[in-house]
Amino acid sequence: GTALRYKLSPTGFGIWVKADAPFKSIADLKGKTIGSYGFKSTVFAVQRMAVQDKYNVNVSLDGGDFKFVQLPAPNLPGALSTGRVDAATFSHLQSYQARKGNEFRLLVNSAENLKEVRPTVFFGVPRGSG
Repeated sequence: GTALRYKLSPTGFGIWVKADAPFKSIADLKGKTIGSYGFKSTVFAVQRMAVQDKYNVNVSLDGGDFKFVQLPAPNLPGALSTGRVDAATFSHLQSYQARKGNEFRLLVNSAENLKEVRPTVFFGVPRGSG
């Protein structure tokens, strides 16, 4: 959270899919499985909030537009690679590694969404207001 708060343009904070996946938008993931490393993590909660606000989707863990599954963080890239999940929210290290490789692509940039819909959540007071 601290790294996200103080970096003006955090990258990798979002929903990843396989590079060759047919998904073009969050709408394409409705009814699909999204893996996460921690349902109780602040980052996951903020990601869901940003996606809900930006795309007007139901991100409830039960009965929402997506099927969320919790997996150990080290298992997420493998689960995504093998099709066990359709998308995943990677840890910061995994996001960094995914950006450097060509196996995965960022489908939803939650950091950009969050800056747009709730700029003060992680990014402090808007410029010129304090």
